[in-house]
Order: sequence, then C-alpha cells, then structure tokens
Amino acid sequence: MNRLAKIVAAGSLALVAAAATVTDERSASASFIDAGIEAGVQKRSLSDTNFKAGFAWQLHAELALLPPILMLGPYATFAKATPDVAIDGLPGVSFTTVGLRAKLKIPIPGGFKPYAVAGMGYVRGSFPDYSASVCVPGTTNCATRALPNANANFVEFVLGAGFQVDLAGPLALTAEFNWRPTTGYHNDDYQRSLAGAQTSGSAATPEPSRNGVSYTGMLGLMLSL
Repeated sequence: MNRLAKIVAAGSLALVAAAATVTDERSASASFIDAGIEAGVQKRSLSDTNFKAGFAWQLHAELALLPPILMLGPYATFAKATPDVAIDGLPGVSFTTVGLRAKLKIPIPGGFKPYAVAGMGYVRGSFPDYSASVCVPGTTNCATRALPNANANFVEFVLGAGFQVDLAGPLALTAEFNWRPTTGYHNDDYQRSLAGAQTSGSAATPEPSRNGVSYTGMLGLMLSL
C-alpha cells in the first residue's frame, strides 16, 4: 500500500510539473492587455448613397478573458467620406463609431499571430449643410437646392480578421480587414434632397433605406502586454 501511494504521489507530482510547464509556456506567449492605434481606408454605402473611399483611423484596447485565446474590449473609429454623386463641391460626412468587440486569437508558436474580431458599435454621422446648383440638362434653367445639415445615429456590426507581427518587446505590427453592415439609419431629409439634386426634381425620390455597409482595411501599431 505504501509503495502504491508513493507511485501515485510521484505520478501526481509529474503531472503537476508538466501542467505548470505548459501553463508557463502559454503565459509567456499570451497577452493580457492589447492596446493600439490603426489607420487606413474605409469604403461606405449608406441608404441609397455610395461614398468615396476615405481615410479612417481607430483606437482599440482588449483585456484577456480566456488567455491566450479570447479578449474583449472597446474600440473607436473615426472616418470622413464624401458622397459619390454628380454634385460638385459636396462636403464630406464625418462618422464616429464607439463600440465593443471580441478578439479571438489563434495560439500558434512564433511572432506571427492571426486573429478574428466580432463586435457591435454605435455610429454617429455628421452631415454638413450644402446648397447645390441644379440645372435642367440642355437648358440654362437652374435652381438652388439645399442639402440640410443633420446628425444621424445608427448601429454597425463588425466581422473581420487580421494578424499581428511581433516587432520588439511588447510592440507589434497589426493588419486588419473588417466588414461592417449597418442598420437603423434615419436621415430622410438629407437623402431625399441628395436624390432630388441628382434628378433635378424630375422624378419621384424613393423611400430611403435604413441599411448600409462599410469595408475597412487598416495597418497599425499595438502594445501587447
């Protein structure tokens, strides 16, 4: 019985030592806090309007929930884009997003770490006022149509993938691509005025859509602690 107890004790100690070794290796490669800044390009469509690709940048931070795999934290994205319509001098629209996202890392050895992200955010669009000169084709009959300023709020969902490359110490290079469908957009006066300015008021404007989508590609630097 004493011999069996010694064998069991020795085996238990060996298992504990092996588990500690694995845990130490995982802990050494796992980060508990990721925080970074990214910049790149965003292409958006909103309601029935396409926007030209424009500059966007983002701040993000994540805290480990299940290291080294699952992290969760806030993000904020700032972008400006101009409607891709046949109206000269139309000012750009500013979009500010604040949300929460989860990051799922693939724990592979080495300095290259792919990951996926999923989340949801609250978007605020600031639409400046603008007066467009509208002319009937083939004539000199022109009129001024006002595009009213407005603030529109809606929701976006984030699905994306990226990777980080460790540079030196906690510093890493990141690259990320997101697909962001949106819903709940209400800015009917602006959308009707924009559609009417393009048709010179010769046709009835359709009911504005509440949905949209944006595509975002960014490079950045991150501290992985």
